[in-house]
Amino acid sequence: MVYDFSDLKTLLIEQVHAKCDHAFMFYKKDIIMASFAKKNSSLKFVLVPFIPTVEKIGQWILDVLSKKVDTLSNKKFFLRSVKLWETPTSSAFISRKKA
Repeated sequence: MVYDFSDLKTLLIEQVHAKCDHAFMFYKKDIIMASFAKKNSSLKFVLVPFIPTVEKIGQWILDVLSKKVDTLSNKKFFLRSVKLWETPTSSAFISRKKA
């Protein structure tokens, strides 16, 4: 079986890029950022249940996309890993075992 990469790209754009691009991601218990977000409603914010390190964001992306890929492929495919670049020279590689 094959999976069209354009479908995966669409998922990535809808589920991650559209939500996170040019947004402030912050931990839901961060009261300083919550106050900043409240005072700056014209800006874009992403509230997450974890401290947003590159590793945790990578895991979040893997979790979000995995659920969608599982559903759309009727569990015939699974998303194995995500590599998220923090800078041009540092990244996090997050992987999972086949479900």
